[in-house]
Amino acid sequence: MTPRFHLAAAALVLLAASPVLAQQQNSPADDAAEAAKEALGKIMRSLSGVISSIPQYQMPEVLPNGDIILRRKPAPAPAQKQPPTPPGQTRT
Repeated sequence: MTPRFHLAAAALVLLAASPVLAQQQNSPADDAAEAAKEALGKIMRSLSGVISSIPQYQMPEVLPNGDIILRRKPAPAPAQKQPPTPPGQTRT
């Protein structure tokens, strides 16, 4: 058999095996895309935490001497549980 035949047979084997190899290995671009997706998710969660903490403060107040005061909003009072009314009675 000629060397060309061996080369063609080897190429045919490699071409037939390439879909199997492609399914088993992630390309560097896929790994980079996955890492970027995870990093973006972490950044979005961090920004969500920052944005949710902003409503804790009232509007800034500028004093005549130039000082800026950032006051916290008062915490909402916790809801008090009322005891259940006994059967046959109404709550007033």
